[in-house]
Amino acid sequence: MTSVALLGGYALLLAVGVPALLLRGDWAGRAPRVALAAWVTAAVTFFATLLLAALSLAAPGVHVSTNLALMLQACWKALRNAYATPAGAALGGIGLTLGLGVLIRVSVCVTRAIRRTRRAAREQAAMINLLGRPDRGLGATVIAHDQPAAFCLPGRGGAVVISSAALATLGPDELAAVLAHERAHQAGHHHLLLAVVEGFADAFGRVPLLRHAAEQVAHLIELLADDTATRDHDRLTLADALVGFAGHRDQPARGVLAAATGALPRLWRLLTPAAPLSRGQRLAALTATVLLAAAPVLMIVLPALATHMVWCPSPMPADLAGACLQ
Repeated sequence: MTSVALLGGYALLLAVGVPALLLRGDWAGRAPRVALAAWVTAAVTFFATLLLAALSLAAPGVHVSTNLALMLQACWKALRNAYATPAGAALGGIGLTLGLGVLIRVSVCVTRAIRRTRRAAREQAAMINLLGRPDRGLGATVIAHDQPAAFCLPGRGGAVVISSAALATLGPDELAAVLAHERAHQAGHHHLLLAVVEGFADAFGRVPLLRHAAEQVAHLIELLADDTATRDHDRLTLADALVGFAGHRDQPARGVLAAATGALPRLWRLLTPAAPLSRGQRLAALTATVLLAAAPVLMIVLPALATHMVWCPSPMPADLAGACLQ
């Protein structure tokens, strides 16, 4: 039960304390890739912690043995004894039910979010094929629209779309920077990453970590695409392009990533760039992220090492159990 308490407390810390920590300061804008890794890792670790806590309720512990046959025999006896009593069966049933419930809920919500994103992207693609005009020189599809807009559909083969108003508004360098931004989304598979995190938020939307993770991932992938675009294009050029999109208030459909998304914060970042995190700061942030993910495993391993007990694996087949008992 020590592991259950530790894992439950850690899940609560992840749910409430970690988002407050990650949202502090301006470090995310100075290292968006590191920040993105931290948010996604925290979200995945939260669910992994819940599953491990549920498993620790359902699985009894046995003493470590170097003899595999004796170890399996002990596991079989421990499982049989644990579920033989009403209290043990109830506790194991609760653990299995909670673990299975979390796993099913997350799987269903993530799958639904991915399918929803792909369905919306297919609908957008069908409309673009009907109304758009491919421009081989730009490597994009042009649609007639009275507002400046640019967006992309999922995948490396997905369409990059730009409106006729944007073509009339943007200069050649600005247009190239915007197209580079959209292609960075496709190359980084940002649509899929955003859909997965949105699925996490759909599963347990009241958890602060997951709610903020969905918001922050959507923001950070825009910063990453900006940084990729500015490798070959001047920051001020991309900033000038964003000025043309800043007044475009229509929200992009699900399944597309639009150049206008979060234009004002991104514009401020491009105009007043902060110094990137030093190598030591990045290493420290990445190390903290790794420890964040490793902590649940350590909470199981360390008590086991201290007490010479390990979790008993799933029940043995009857024939193997009989062989060990002979």
